[in-house]
Amino acid sequence: MDSEASITNIETEPFSSLFGSSMEAEPFMEVNSSPLSSPSAESAKSFSSVTSPCDSLLCSPNIDLDEKHFVNDKAIRMFHLYGRHIEADNMKKSGRNAFISHARWLQQNYQELKVTHLRLCFSNPSEYINDVMKWIRMATTRDVEELDIDFSIPDNDKRYPECFKSYAELPSDVYMLRNSLHALRLSGCKFQPALFWHRIKRVTIEECIPMMEANIVIPGLQYFKYSGIAVPVVIKDYHTIEEAELDFSRQFELGHHSELISEILICLQNARVLTVIGSENLHLPTIIVRLRHLILMKATLHKDESTGIILLLASYPVLETLTINMGYRIQLAPRILGDEEHFSAPFDAKGFWEAQTSPIICLDMYLKKVNITNFRGHKNEVYFLKYLLKKSSRLEELSITITSDISDWENSGSCISATQQLQHSEKASPNVQISIR
Repeated sequence: MDSEASITNIETEPFSSLFGSSMEAEPFMEVNSSPLSSPSAESAKSFSSVTSPCDSLLCSPNIDLDEKHFVNDKAIRMFHLYGRHIEADNMKKSGRNAFISHARWLQQNYQELKVTHLRLCFSNPSEYINDVMKWIRMATTRDVEELDIDFSIPDNDKRYPECFKSYAELPSDVYMLRNSLHALRLSGCKFQPALFWHRIKRVTIEECIPMMEANIVIPGLQYFKYSGIAVPVVIKDYHTIEEAELDFSRQFELGHHSELISEILICLQNARVLTVIGSENLHLPTIIVRLRHLILMKATLHKDESTGIILLLASYPVLETLTINMGYRIQLAPRILGDEEHFSAPFDAKGFWEAQTSPIICLDMYLKKVNITNFRGHKNEVYFLKYLLKKSSRLEELSITITSDISDWENSGSCISATQQLQHSEKASPNVQISIR
């Protein structure tokens, strides 16, 4: 084998070549662990050929260290599927070794004086924490502006929910970036309870766990995203936040955490754009006075969620734009769930929305645009939109995008019928335009 690492990407090979006709594993990769050897271009499109001086790696202000470029997750899943766990483990180990060799080589030979962006994606790095510190220090000592650290563990077997995956502690060097850092994204990290930077503008925290209550002290913060299970998060000096995103879709039960979620929302009360991703049991009653644009993802408009939407509309008095990306769920029968209490009667969407007679300020005075995507023409969608048309005195535009993924049990004609109903429904605003795509 040549001195350079040779990596064979078997994901592009036909299924038979993954195992061979006799189910004997083909070699996945050969790795020279010398720190001065670099990976070939076959491992990932983003890597340069080792026959060149690797200018794009050693002299680029953007550093991308991603273990996934060296580990063939598809092949590993196939080995596990056929019970060949030893081969799967060996393949993963070889890939990790190749990634570590590449990262060490880059860290030892890096030539650029300034790092603009560092992306480090390395699952469960506890065994190599000293290496991780060196890789991050390579960027922090060069005044990195954007830092993206992902320590989450891919669940190839799909056995565990996201919130039960392991976490690694965020290296201490990150906390020393007081002046240069503008954007920070953390995924699968444990971090200290107090995060504070002076110039950072964007913070994304995904599937992380603070060691205590998370106190985020960032005077100029403009964008904040939190994804994962509900934990105590307090944002100090939150008045500059313009946009926020909350994703609690992986939370098993939101009811027990409504107080925590409300506390997070209090810190976001000055946001002008808010995106919320959650189950139908998510209720967000906290008033956000300045909010102009509310985005709801994976909405179903079933009973509990519809009640929550009424609370949302009442909570945002100057809301001008409402965007809803529709989702749907299949309710399992009690015999599958093994518990009668999980089964509920069909939701009377017509009766629910016709019963909503209380005035809502944003509908009476401010709401101008409603965007509905992934529309399927379900009754709960239609009656909700009829309610908005009937109550929104200043509405100018209702934009509906019909889903491109109509299941066999859904009739595409129902979407056309539903939109026709909306065209002829009662409207509070004489100027509203309904567009359908």
